Amino acid sequence: MAQVLEFMSTPFLACLVLIGIHAYFGIHVIERGIIFVDLAMAQIAALGGMMAVFFHRTPNSPVGYALSLGAVVLGAFVLAWTRHREQRVPQEAYIGIVYAVATAASILLANWAPEGSEYVKEMLEGIILWVRPRDVALDAAVYGVIGLVHALLFRRFWQISQDYEAARAAGVRVRWWDFVFYVTFGIVVIFSVRVAGVLLVFCFLVIPAVISALFLDGFLPRLLTAYGLGTLITVVGLLASWAYDAPSGPMVAVTFGAALLAAHLVRPWVTAAPAWRRRLALAGVAAALLVALGILILQVQSGVPAARPTVHVHEPVETAEGPPAKAQPTNRRAFRDTETESQLLVDLYERLLRASDSAEKADFLREIQRQWPRPPATLPAELKHAPVAWIDRYFWARLMTDWGHPEGLPTLCRLLDDADLATARYRFDIVQTLERQGIHLDYDPLNPDPTRYHRAVEQCLAAVGR
Repeated sequence: MAQVLEFMSTPFLACLVLIGIHAYFGIHVIERGIIFVDLAMAQIAALGGMMAVFFHRTPNSPVGYALSLGAVVLGAFVLAWTRHREQRVPQEAYIGIVYAVATAASILLANWAPEGSEYVKEMLEGIILWVRPRDVALDAAVYGVIGLVHALLFRRFWQISQDYEAARAAGVRVRWWDFVFYVTFGIVVIFSVRVAGVLLVFCFLVIPAVISALFLDGFLPRLLTAYGLGTLITVVGLLASWAYDAPSGPMVAVTFGAALLAAHLVRPWVTAAPAWRRRLALAGVAAALLVALGILILQVQSGVPAARPTVHVHEPVETAEGPPAKAQPTNRRAFRDTETESQLLVDLYERLLRASDSAEKADFLREIQRQWPRPPATLPAELKHAPVAWIDRYFWARLMTDWGHPEGLPTLCRLLDDADLATARYRFDIVQTLERQGIHLDYDPLNPDPTRYHRAVEQCLAAVGR
């Protein structure tokens, strides 16, 4: 359990910071009836990051932030100025159009940019597991400034959220205030998407606010309930991702969905009921989450890994020489000789190299590490040299590092200076792997400075004796 707390503490803090600001904006979004504005703004911010990649910069560089800010300001203008007094076209239609166009533009840029597909995946899933304390502190500072602005202007924003037409009739410049609202919201989304990804940011924004709106009235009770339930759901989701060896972002998002389903199941019981029954129903949802949390804690403490059949590595393969060979057993104790074991290792490794998707490659790597927690007595010739492609060289170096091979760590060091190593998830993983080996570098995985590339690699190689 101590290992879980050490590994998950920073991602959990990041989620708390995200929930705090998104629960607030979520209540506004529910009141305004613009549920999918977060997806649209998140995709616009991601488009700015993809533009940075197209110009050979990282999304987290100054150029990346500037492009994302410009994109969200333009998106805020479009969303604010397309809301008319006589709304012939629903606002959600414009939101959907903005989202679709931004997504299509991101896909086009990803097609032309180096490693663009990896960045698209990062935009959706985020890098919540690799977030660092300094990134959490930066996000908290930005959200704090935005929160202060909204605290000072809360009455105006809430007036427009509750009744747009009444605010217009009272002489409020609703388009201007909508523009300010969307710009501040877009700034929050720029930093949120960088960490949590488009899908999880949407869940943070909408689902806690929806659950609180099902049972409570009033801004403050709904805000506190959204924040409390969001925090509890996040803890359950993060522990579930650890226990079941699943990506944290999607697992937390699914947990939010399950909590919303539970809230809808108990809501008929409290329809038109007194306040105490609504509070009791919310307490029931919270209790169910606590029970799930307790079960997950017990499972994690037991140390029993949950099976996840993601890779079928022993299926028959038809070859030019004849019919498919009989599948080999997966239990290593069933091997009769080292030749069979070596052939299976080579087969898994070659499948890793042939896999076109990085997640599939990671599954094959985990399968090799599971069956060979220690290196074989004789390393097959196919594994003695690093591949040419950077992504295959990365997985080879990870395997060799775990096995204590002398070329594992030096290869990881050199990858930090590889121009093709474009995505943050691999840089983060390499830096964390090196830190577990006691090697600490002056290297920022989120925004590496080209002038410090070579110095970090030289420092790393010197630390491993190269």
